[in-house]
Amino acid sequence: MKKQLLFITVALLFSVIIKAQSGLTNLSFENWTSGFFGVRPVGWMGMTLSKQTNSVQQGTYYVRITTTSTVSPTNCDGILMLGYAIGSNFYPGAPVSQKPITINGYYKTSGLGVGDTVGVYGVLESAGSFVSYTEFKETTNISNWTSFSTSFTNYTQTPDTIEIYAYSNAQAFGGGPNKISSVLDLDNLSLDYDSGIDELSIGTAFLVFPNPATNELTIISKDENATSVLISDLNGRVIKEIEITNEKTKIDLETISSGVYTYSIMNKQKTKLLSNKFIKN
Repeated sequence: MKKQLLFITVALLFSVIIKAQSGLTNLSFENWTSGFFGVRPVGWMGMTLSKQTNSVQQGTYYVRITTTSTVSPTNCDGILMLGYAIGSNFYPGAPVSQKPITINGYYKTSGLGVGDTVGVYGVLESAGSFVSYTEFKETTNISNWTSFSTSFTNYTQTPDTIEIYAYSNAQAFGGGPNKISSVLDLDNLSLDYDSGIDELSIGTAFLVFPNPATNELTIISKDENATSVLISDLNGRVIKEIEITNEKTKIDLETISSGVYTYSIMNKQKTKLLSNKFIKN
């Protein structure tokens, strides 16, 4: 439903929607251009964007997305979109050849009123068909750079296109309208990719990767009952116990010898929600 609302909005902005053809570049917003749609990061689109240089998270520039209207955003108000335009034709998204697992980045917010929402939304597609989505939301004013990581819903099909949208105006996603002058600052986006997902975790509320692992094991949890992860050797001896406090948990394996181990995702009653062996190279 959210995706349909978004594309209804985008269809009002441009006369033709065409499959992605641009590259997945400039996620740090260091390169900028100007033209009919105003000043914008290269490889991105939006009408109420500005290049910022003060107090960057890293590098020289970051992008500021500002809400300037409470009317339905038919002019890209408060929206940053991965893609490019030629004339009145919009080319959304960028091709991918791997399986993205998370979108990561840094953000600040300001000017938000009660009930306002800003965020980042991602969509994966294959041959024009929906594969997966993810969304990060913020409802409060955050004055310092803060990291975020939002995970795609579990999927098995390999996508060929990723679309990324960031918004300070929630109307594009069926919410809002946000207060005029509500702001989302964004910098240094990145993607984590599938690198040997544990097949047992596919179709569950978890994704565990990579397997085999070298320096760390990552667990993405969509289950709010998950509270900890146990790493055990084949004799059942617990080597590590890590608390799950976020959707994404990274487990350091550098001090563990090469071999076969077991991870066990536990709830607060110490019941196993998922358990399987993995190889540490």
